[in-house]
Amino acid sequence: MSSPRKTREQELLAEIERLKSRLAEPEDTLAAIRSGEVDAFVVTEKRGEKVYVLKDAAPPYRLMVEEMKEGAATLDSRQTILYANRRLAEILERSPESLRGSSFREFIAPEALEDWESLLGGGHAGRGEVLLRKDGGSIFPAQAAITVFEEEQVSAFCVVITDLTEQKAQTAAVAAGDAWAAADRRKNEFLAVLGHELRNPLAAIGNSVEILEQLGPPVPRLQWARDVIRRQAQHIGRIVDDLLDVSRIATGKIELRREHVDVCALAARVADGYRQLFEERRRSLTLSIPPGPPLLVHADATRLAQVIGNLLDNAVKFTDEGGRAWLTVAAQGDRVVLTVRDTGIGISPESLPGLFELFAQGDRSRASTQPGLGIGLALVRKLLELQGGTIAAKSAGPGLGSEFSVSLPLVKASNAAMSRAAATTRQDAARPQRILIVEDHVDSADGVATLLRLDGHEVKAVYDGASALSCATEFAPETVLLDIGLPGMDGYEVARRLRDTLGGDVLIIALTGYGQDEDRRKSEEAKINHHVLKPLRTEALADLLRRGRASDRA
Repeated sequence: MSSPRKTREQELLAEIERLKSRLAEPEDTLAAIRSGEVDAFVVTEKRGEKVYVLKDAAPPYRLMVEEMKEGAATLDSRQTILYANRRLAEILERSPESLRGSSFREFIAPEALEDWESLLGGGHAGRGEVLLRKDGGSIFPAQAAITVFEEEQVSAFCVVITDLTEQKAQTAAVAAGDAWAAADRRKNEFLAVLGHELRNPLAAIGNSVEILEQLGPPVPRLQWARDVIRRQAQHIGRIVDDLLDVSRIATGKIELRREHVDVCALAARVADGYRQLFEERRRSLTLSIPPGPPLLVHADATRLAQVIGNLLDNAVKFTDEGGRAWLTVAAQGDRVVLTVRDTGIGISPESLPGLFELFAQGDRSRASTQPGLGIGLALVRKLLELQGGTIAAKSAGPGLGSEFSVSLPLVKASNAAMSRAAATTRQDAARPQRILIVEDHVDSADGVATLLRLDGHEVKAVYDGASALSCATEFAPETVLLDIGLPGMDGYEVARRLRDTLGGDVLIIALTGYGQDEDRRKSEEAKINHHVLKPLRTEALADLLRRGRASDRA
């Protein structure tokens, strides 16, 4: 017989085994829940059994949650993760299995914990941004959409997480792009105003020099002073033009007027214009062009002249006193090659690759007195590329001179076209006319008026649009030189009213500092015959007056 004590111990051991057996089932269930193997579990209560669904047993809905582009998780009241889909695991850089049973708070950035608790504390559906932390520690922005489930003693949260990293980056990129575009617009507007403001005084200076040239005695010192003023005004004018051209090219708004151009004749004309500058600086310029028929290219003559002028300007600037430069034109196969070579300071090998980039300065060691803005060669390359041309530079090194070669495709043309391109048009003096000048810059207006009177024209100058309209009928001008940036009533409106008053025969020339494409378009709409930029050379103005109401625009 067993003793009462032994019997009691056996009963206790049996009870313990029964308890272990009863505990094993919920432990297995909990493990199954954490591993995602259980869709629901049953709890027996005094009022009967209750089913708690952890995940829908219907495969389509479960598949949809797993394939979501957003992260999804179910949390209990203590924020323990009961379930997490694959996307959330990817976002947090953890495996789905390791997420289950973890606290979601582990993945909230420390500085965002208060915001997160506020988001959860409402006891209802909520949405807001929160900073999350990946398993590796990196912080990223996310959108959290939270739904709260509460039933009797059981509460849970359904959380949907959207990674905002890429969206934030795109938003920042768009904002940066908008800011850049706005800055670019402001830059273009600034350049347009700058061009206008600089061209007015430049025009007045140029006009004054022309008047001194015609009226002043040929005293050497006075002639020297006039030449200095003219040369420096032209230099500033070229800088303004280059700045505006760079802006136009960058925005794709530059306009080319392409035609058959004889490169030999054009090179000779530009060289003649620069020869005096070379002589004043005590440098020599040699021009070499081939005999025979014209070498024609399909190009904008003004822009091509600008290219040659920029290269000759560099040759003067970077060649020491007593140095030499050569301008050569030659046909090579189906292309014409124009070369500017000098004995100047040369170019270092490391500077050559970036020589044609905007704002490139090259080696300043020997050019420190005249470094330039670094836009001339960049502009030359862009202008040539727009016309099917190329440019190349070479140098044996510092102190050994440099050579720039421009190449453009030759065009075949009829004999008549070649004759027109090669012919030199004899410029007869314009017949005397009644000319009305409308310009608020008094010095500029009076200067142009004086020059025109010296050429025999009858001229009246007024300084605002209202005065122009009040005198138009009585004075009956044949030609109007009209500024655009007038106070009160702008030049476009003045042009429209003058056209209504004087009819279609009056020649209206917009002489302005505004040269953007939009400005030219407005001139066309206002029926202005020519839109030209200040400062306008005397011979160019005379040519406009000779041409009368020609349809082309300067």
